[in-house]
Amino acid sequence: MHKARSRVAWFIVVFLYLSLIAIPSAYAYIDPGTGSFVFQVLVGGLLALGMAFRSSWRRVWSFFRRGRPKGDES
Repeated sequence: MHKARSRVAWFIVVFLYLSLIAIPSAYAYIDPGTGSFVFQVLVGGLLALGMAFRSSWRRVWSFFRRGRPKGDES
């Protein structure tokens, strides 16, 4: 059991070394216009989901309203 733990610890150490230390810096930046674009995509996606839900909800609601007897209002 002790050997299994030391293997896991060794794997974690090697993984952290390779992922954090051995990889050189990219020297990249995010353009300020990119944040605005991402915001527009998120807002547009949320609005599209809202409209899709709204149109689907009307279909589902009308399907269940048709199945009720005329005198049942509850």
